[in-house]
Amino acid sequence: MILAKTSHAPRTQKDRTEETKRRLVEATIETLLEVGAGGATVTEICNRAGVTSGAIQHHFGSKAGLMQAVVEALFVPFTEETPALGPEAATLEDRIDRYVRLVWSTYGDRRYFAVLEVLLAARHDPDLMELVSSRRVARVEVTRRFVAREFADVDLPEERMLSATQRVLDLMRGHVLLRLFDAGPAGEQDMLDEARAILRRAFAGVIRTGDSG
Repeated sequence: MILAKTSHAPRTQKDRTEETKRRLVEATIETLLEVGAGGATVTEICNRAGVTSGAIQHHFGSKAGLMQAVVEALFVPFTEETPALGPEAATLEDRIDRYVRLVWSTYGDRRYFAVLEVLLAARHDPDLMELVSSRRVARVEVTRRFVAREFADVDLPEERMLSATQRVLDLMRGHVLLRLFDAGPAGEQDMLDEARAILRRAFAGVIRTGDSG
């Protein structure tokens, strides 16, 4: 029996370029996670990516250009449009619970420690701070649209609703830092319960029940 040969289209130069760039970005993120921003040298990153030290200059122009790509990759979960929380008939309690779990899936991910490393490094790097700040503005706008859509029945000024969601995010960030010392599941559950309570206290009792006119 003669077996037909499987043909594979040859990889193009563009494919190889994109693969190398992806490896450099992922290698940088892993370096941030394992040795921190201080250890994220060009040599360390390139060794992890399996490329020569000139690859960063060739593909990103500089280490700063690479860090821009890293920030964009890390901040995707914070700036992409948030999916709907469920059917329109979902109760307020259900939507609050889904929102808390959805947000924690991002903050509770190990890659968030790389985000923290970037935030700390930005304190001493004006260009990086400008980039991170632009991502923060984008996150606020995404949250604004999300809250208006998913909690449209909550009769509160927009800024008060955003303030409540911001308190939830602050609580989660604080818990992430605590995980450096104690990653116990009981503490995580307490934090999630408190996050739900923050939104419940802010939103409860101000639900629109229909047009009054």
